[in-house]
Amino acid sequence: MVVNSCSFPRIVKLSWQLISRYNYLEISAEELKPGMIPAAASVALMLPSGMADLPSRLSEDLSCRLTEKQIAAIRKWFSKQKDVKEITIVRKIPFAIFIMLGYFLFALMGILR
Repeated sequence: MVVNSCSFPRIVKLSWQLISRYNYLEISAEELKPGMIPAAASVALMLPSGMADLPSRLSEDLSCRLTEKQIAAIRKWFSKQKDVKEITIVRKIPFAIFIMLGYFLFALMGILR
């Protein structure tokens, strides 16, 4: 299959829109649980406050999972805000399972030798 160079940016844009729709979730501060990952945009809103124990890293990787202390600080920060009602969290999909399934599928088909 040959991809037209003109349609490639459209494919990337469509893929980004689909990924963005399903990778982020808006929730209230009361719904936060340990291990959830705050979106960089939500962390950026909290940074100027200077409150202790708020998340400070603007990355969305697994090392940024929330702790109980951070959740308490976020809830305190939310109680002082009038215009911010929800926090955006990142929903991570465990891709290793799909890689493993694909490997076994190809092995069963005899492609990998």
